[in-house]
Amino acid sequence: MTNRPGDRLSPVNASDATRGHPTLGETAWNIYTHAVKRGCLRDTDVAQLHDEYSPAALKTALDQLRRLGLLEEQDDLSGTYVPVDPRLVEARIGAERRTAAARLLEEAAQLPLLLTPFQESFQELVDDSGGAGLVQLTGKDVIQACVREAVEQSSDELLTAQPGGRRPPQVLRNAHNRTTALLERNVKVRMLYQHTARHDSATRSYVTDMVRLGAQVRTLDHFFERLIVVDRSTAFLPADAQRNTAVLITNRALVRFLVDVFDHNWQRAVSFDGVHNPRTASMVSNRLRETIVRSLIEGESDSAIAKLIGLSPRAYATHVAKLKAEHAAQTRFQLGYRLALSMVADHGEDAVPAGAGLAEDLFDSA
Repeated sequence: MTNRPGDRLSPVNASDATRGHPTLGETAWNIYTHAVKRGCLRDTDVAQLHDEYSPAALKTALDQLRRLGLLEEQDDLSGTYVPVDPRLVEARIGAERRTAAARLLEEAAQLPLLLTPFQESFQELVDDSGGAGLVQLTGKDVIQACVREAVEQSSDELLTAQPGGRRPPQVLRNAHNRTTALLERNVKVRMLYQHTARHDSATRSYVTDMVRLGAQVRTLDHFFERLIVVDRSTAFLPADAQRNTAVLITNRALVRFLVDVFDHNWQRAVSFDGVHNPRTASMVSNRLRETIVRSLIEGESDSAIAKLIGLSPRAYATHVAKLKAEHAAQTRFQLGYRLALSMVADHGEDAVPAGAGLAEDLFDSA
């Protein structure tokens, strides 16, 4: 059965390999089929199709077929066209596209070398003049492209702070490829996560691979802002809660300050190699319990506590509901109070300066 093109996309204008693929519709298909059946196509043959299609539609379709190369006009017979094997057209257009693609890739590869002197001059002028060294990036696509370019150009060190618990599998797959490439170039990589990331199997697998290749990974109990620092010369920070805008920072003093903040948190964090260790897991759970109970006692909102410990609001609400039922608490205040009393009974009053503890299973299914 012959497939009609309908409105599907097809190549066009092979003479310009940088253009897209507009539609070749049924009109063009009928004209081409007519030419194939008769071995050629004359203007008089096209005129016979006026009953089915308008003259404008026929002219447009015929022009598309000629520009694409599916019909070629005979030199000795004006107004007569012969059909060309689509496989030959495909081969010719494919070769032009590949040549254009190779040229564009080569030009892209030359950009860093071309722009490096300008970047160095710009940085020197910004530093000498006391400029802010801040650039606002708007749109997630723009942010991701700038971060990706900076990370791929890294030659010495990459620092990343990723708040929250589990990360989407696609994000981890992309990060896996980029981070592997850095580690294979002997770039030092340090990654900081929240403790709840330890309970996500995809994150554990990713961390295991990265640590095996030489990365260092640690986790922290409380929330911190997302941060990326490349070679201690460029940093990225989100500029709004939705992360639709970000700030690219090249000011040396600001970047140095952000590195100091990262190092401060790094010293307080717990090493993580992706493998479940009962002793470490118990210590981490105790820290998380203290954070949650302290927040409950201090009257923090559920959304604030969920963000603080790196759980989604829904997951956090589910766990709190279970804890209320377990401790016969009707309100969050009652829950915090009874949990504090429980910890005093188990460990004495010294256990309460920062609050009390939550049940171990709070994070087992996080």
